[in-house]
Amino acid sequence: MMENAASETITFASLLQTAGVMAAIIGGFFGIITLVINRIWAKRDEKKGKLKQILDSLSDVKQELKDHIAADDERYAVQCRTRILRFADELINEPKHLHTQGNFEQCLQDITAYDQYCADHPKFKNELTLRSSEIIRKVYDECAREHKFL
Repeated sequence: MMENAASETITFASLLQTAGVMAAIIGGFFGIITLVINRIWAKRDEKKGKLKQILDSLSDVKQELKDHIAADDERYAVQCRTRILRFADELINEPKHLHTQGNFEQCLQDITAYDQYCADHPKFKNELTLRSSEIIRKVYDECAREHKFL
């Protein structure tokens, strides 16, 4: 019976020792896991910082693009205005109105684009072409009615 009890004691002591070793292994494992998780979080934070920089740069580029588009739209409106004024001057200074129907239609497209830009941008000076547009439309209607295009 004694032999059996000693054997159980040794087995119990050996279990305690094994449990201690297991606790040390598990503790070390948790230490490694903690270290890995901390490194992952650090990398994540670093990537978040880089992502924020990229998004900020993208936002800047987007604003620059908007500014360029606005400048191009205004430049196009000014070009339309120039063509409208020039065409009206030609009609006023040439009593025969010797222009093709295509010339008139292009100028009418410019008038439409210019008027739309002015409607979308109330601060842009519009009154500069009102009289010229009127003249162009009047002469176009006259030429269309009397078949006087080149």
